Amino acid sequence: QLWLWPPPGHRTSDARLVFSNVVHGSSLRTLYKCCAQDPTAGRGALLVVRSLDGSSVVGAFSSHGFAPSNGEPYGNGECFLFTLKPEPRAYQWNKTNAIHVHGDLSYLALGGGDGSAGYGLWLDAQVERARSTQCATYANPPLHGHAIEEFACETVEVWSFC
Repeated sequence: QLWLWPPPGHRTSDARLVFSNVVHGSSLRTLYKCCAQDPTAGRGALLVVRSLDGSSVVGAFSSHGFAPSNGEPYGNGECFLFTLKPEPRAYQWNKTNAIHVHGDLSYLALGGGDGSAGYGLWLDAQVERARSTQCATYANPPLHGHAIEEFACETVEVWSFC
């Protein structure tokens, strides 16, 4: 299901693991470094987050990969959020705003713009904690599917398309 959601130019059966907290360690700085060193990650990448309790697998597609932006948003209307578990579903851009991807060395966030601190998906600097709330960019519900917005991460991965 996941491979059907990216824009046609990014759909492929060939994907490469660019970053995994299990392999590379728990650091957003390292995630950004791995993405910068991958020749294809800047052309589109998937972020996949599995919760520690195993109840959810959520993530995002970024049209421009993942890099620190000092809080300035980047990406385009090809970006989206998704859930794979408990139920596969994609949340496409609804054209309310263009706050797709933003962050620095202390966080990575996808979506936002409703005037609150809510992000569609947010990761901390250690890629150990994530948070998901409803956001204006994608009109998504909290992706984790629980009343508790913040959750511990078991695995955090970035995949690029070859």
